Amino acid sequence: MLHGLGGCHLNWLPAAPLLTHHARVLALDLIGFGRTPEAGRAVGVSSQREMLHRFITEVVGRPAVLVGNSWGGLVSLAQAALAEETVAGLVLVSPAQLPPRGTRLDPVQLRRLVLHLLPGLGEYSLWREGERIGARGMFMDLLTLGCADVRRVPEEVVVQNASLVAERMARLGRSHASSYLRATRSMLLTLLRRGQFEAWAHGVRVPTLLMHGRQDRLVPFASSRKLAELRPDWCFEPLEGVGHVPQMEDAPRFVERVVRWMAQSLQAR
Repeated sequence: MLHGLGGCHLNWLPAAPLLTHHARVLALDLIGFGRTPEAGRAVGVSSQREMLHRFITEVVGRPAVLVGNSWGGLVSLAQAALAEETVAGLVLVSPAQLPPRGTRLDPVQLRRLVLHLLPGLGEYSLWREGERIGARGMFMDLLTLGCADVRRVPEEVVVQNASLVAERMARLGRSHASSYLRATRSMLLTLLRRGQFEAWAHGVRVPTLLMHGRQDRLVPFASSRKLAELRPDWCFEPLEGVGHVPQMEDAPRFVERVVRWMAQSLQAR
């Protein structure tokens, strides 16, 4: 299970325990996020995929079902396309994509994105914001943007995520958001090479479930609808009433959809 930008393994906390009744569940912190340090490594798609590849081959030791949300979905897509032998199935949860031409973006998200693209200014603004509202405020700002109704996320999940954000802020100081901002810029550069994304999508040969919340304000629902048209052989599950992180906002429904797909698509192979 791979989290989105600004997230960590704790983003799967509501869903992972429910999935353990059906599979062995492992949730990773991508490079520069959660408790995985950069350690001199880059944080772009290529480096994240290389780390994921090593984890599957050296730790898991067998093909895995990759479940990737947002940024984690893009990394998972690349792995499935480029190293099919390591992937048994693919679940893309509101995967990072460019919006189709003519799609109207959420104005709050658009302003946030423009600011984060500016080197130096993006880092300074997030540091100042962290000083002003603290770790819980930083986490809740991002979570609120990602949910249709943030009140559905269990309080224990908020507390644990905010605690990890506070730990990173204390340890890394002004640079606590550096990985997030550099990964954001790398992700956009990757997506702007539209042919690259489509080549990865066409290159996937394993059973794939594509899920997307209709109230997603970070990645428009129209993006996955277009992706489903590109790959009509994939199972496409629109999710009503939830946003960008359905595994946090409605974990029982999210898990039910994944388990049902696994039973129908993977056991038949």
